[in-house]
Amino acid sequence: MAYFRISLVLLFASILTGCVSSNVYQSTSSLSPPVNPSVLILPADVEISLMNAGGNLEPRADWSESASKGLYAALEEFFFEKGVMPVSYAGATLADQDVDLIRQANINLDAIELAQVRGTMPGLRNYALTPDLLKNLEQYDADYAAFVMLRGSQASGGRVVVSLLAAVGGVSVAMGSASYRVALFDMRDGQVVWANFDAEALGELSKPAEASNEAWQKSFVQLFRDFPL
Repeated sequence: MAYFRISLVLLFASILTGCVSSNVYQSTSSLSPPVNPSVLILPADVEISLMNAGGNLEPRADWSESASKGLYAALEEFFFEKGVMPVSYAGATLADQDVDLIRQANINLDAIELAQVRGTMPGLRNYALTPDLLKNLEQYDADYAAFVMLRGSQASGGRVVVSLLAAVGGVSVAMGSASYRVALFDMRDGQVVWANFDAEALGELSKPAEASNEAWQKSFVQLFRDFPL
């Protein structure tokens, strides 16, 4: 997707400039959380691929589905343990009426990530969803909505062989990858309350499609760093 390509460009730019001190965004103008907050867990945008011998990625629908189910279950437990009521979305995939909402959400997240790369202060600007798009989610009666995008890859047998041969010559070859973005939106005013873009946060999760609930929870230590609820 376009926003994922943008994220990769921004990540590469941040490595070159070295100007990003933190990949966590916290709004400076968000509303105070309610006493007993609830969070609608939107269907995660997950794509897990097989990295073939040449390094090309081949999306695997079965792996992606397995990772999505594991992530969703882990998110429900994570919020419950934090005293936040998890609210289930109506379907396993995003409804057509909510596609524009996610597009606008990612535009906001792209802007925040770009501000981080430039070393500016993204908290001085309100990043928010428009009221007309939020209306579609009023039926859930949730205080917040959480969205996760995850891209990962696992090496094929051929890629492992290539890596071993390359190692003999002192060359390092990638055996997989993982990147993500996660954000919390306030349903009362649409603001992006918090977001994290840390590309290293999935270190505990080398194979998302096979990850146990325990592995997901360990990854959440970094995935949800400085979470405001």
